[in-house]
Amino acid sequence: MALVVANRGLMNYRLIVKGASVHASTPELGRNAVTAAARLVLELEVLGDGLATRRHHLFGPPNLTVGTI
Repeated sequence: MALVVANRGLMNYRLIVKGASVHASTPELGRNAVTAAARLVLELEVLGDGLATRRHHLFGPPNLTVGTI
């Protein structure tokens, strides 16, 4: 067993994106959950890029990873 001075840590989140089904001829009446989830992933990517500017003296910058959609 090796002694360590710090640990990077880990945070997990589970997000649920809900939609509303409608007929394909009237998509404006519904909400596409896949499209909403895609927008969310893109925003998380921007957030992750911003985290890259926050460096820690031992670990470097934090990272944000979307693992499953």
